[in-house]
Amino acid sequence: WINKHAKDVNVKHASMMYAKYYRLALENVDDREKCNEMTHKQLDYYGCVLELMEFDKARDYLDKLKKNLVNTKQRVRKEVLMDSHFGGESRVYRISDDPQDDCPFKLKDIKKG
Repeated sequence: WINKHAKDVNVKHASMMYAKYYRLALENVDDREKCNEMTHKQLDYYGCVLELMEFDKARDYLDKLKKNLVNTKQRVRKEVLMDSHFGGESRVYRISDDPQDDCPFKLKDIKKG
C-alpha cells in the first residue's frame, strides 16, 4: 500500500518506519515499557510525514495507512490496549522551518507537498 500511495522517497521511508513501529507496538502490547518505546518511535515518524506533506493530505494519508495496519478485531483490541498503556503521557511537537529537524533520518531531495 505504501509503495503504491507514497510518491516521495522521504514520505515512503517515514511511512515504512511508522508502519514498522506501529506493528512492533502491537506485537509488544504485553510489555508496557517496550510498547511505549515503540509508540514514541512511531509518533516520531508520524510527525515526520506531517512535516513532509501538506497537512490535510498527510492526515488523510496517515488515516488510510492506519486503517490498513489495524484491519482485524485482534489488532483493534491490541490497539486499545496499546493506547491505554500510553495514556497520560504527553507528547510535544515543535514546528520548525526545516523538515530535517522533524525526521529521525537523513532526508533526500526535500520537497514539501
